[in-house]
Amino acid sequence: MFIDDLFGKYRKTEPTRLLLLRAFIVIVLVAGLTGYITALIIEIANETPTVKVTSTVEDNLPIPDAILTMTSAFTISCAIKKNDGSTENCDGSLSQPVEKNGKYYGSFKGNNEYYFIPKRKDPSAILSFEFTLTASNYDGNNGEVTLIDPEKNPINVELASEVTDEMLQTLDVTTQEILRTNLYYLANNARTNIKFSRNIKETIKKKFTDILGASTELERRPFITSNLQYLPLTTGSSSNYMGIVVVEPQNYIVETKTEIRQRTILTALGVMGGACDTIRPFGCVQCLPCIKSASRKKLRDRLRIIPLVDEKYNFQNTDDVKLRIDALEVFLREYVVDAGVLNEMAKSETPSQTQYTYS
Repeated sequence: MFIDDLFGKYRKTEPTRLLLLRAFIVIVLVAGLTGYITALIIEIANETPTVKVTSTVEDNLPIPDAILTMTSAFTISCAIKKNDGSTENCDGSLSQPVEKNGKYYGSFKGNNEYYFIPKRKDPSAILSFEFTLTASNYDGNNGEVTLIDPEKNPINVELASEVTDEMLQTLDVTTQEILRTNLYYLANNARTNIKFSRNIKETIKKKFTDILGASTELERRPFITSNLQYLPLTTGSSSNYMGIVVVEPQNYIVETKTEIRQRTILTALGVMGGACDTIRPFGCVQCLPCIKSASRKKLRDRLRIIPLVDEKYNFQNTDDVKLRIDALEVFLREYVVDAGVLNEMAKSETPSQTQYTYS
């Protein structure tokens, strides 16, 4: 059945060589179409999606997680500065430094307890977080701090000592780049002011349903960008380390970058299918010079009248009308209409069902 549908059954009104030529051309076209669709799938899958950028003003921002490291043993304290000038202790969210391979790791994790809120909305809301690092036996090496958006943090900051270079290399390239971008050195006897902005990147998960155009699944990845300013402290010494890190939002505008695929397989094939907007019973094979005359002769021998165009018959004569209808039916059955479904219906009906009364 599939072969008959693909190549078309033999028509009594066409030469036999036309059937063979049509079958050969269909095989070539199917092979070419298969190759084209395969190349199209590969091309669409490898296309770089366009990026749509939108900006929204948020009512609050979560405090970033932080990893603080030094080669000297140190301690951390945490304080919250509020818009009304008051201060609150936040040492409960800290993990004091522990040593691993000659380096000390401490961390801060907000656990969705702390949010920055604009002063115009809440005069008593949090203005900034302040971390104070102190070391009595300072070896001269600066400390480091890495800020990470808490919504989708790939690192367990409560176990900051487990962070290794080998573990970081297992993260995807984008995450590694974000971590490197938000890593800052903390000079001794200095106040480091870090102002951050929140961003969201929505990337397309590469699945066949996305390439097909049936559905698109996005992976949401919040991250922060930040800048800093160093201010010297009036107190301190070279033998002891003291550093203050102040973290506050740059603004409350969140920029979202969403990937959008411009082409899918369905849209590409839809453009191709749009060209087939009319019924054309004769294709390129019947129009070939070596076939055209034979097709016409075979059609004329089979049909006593050429339907739709032959006007030499008398429409007042019932026999002529019946002859014209029969010729049109043969032409439609062989070149235009697939009568397979109608034949099955006719076989399944009883003789009484096929008798109709016309009024």
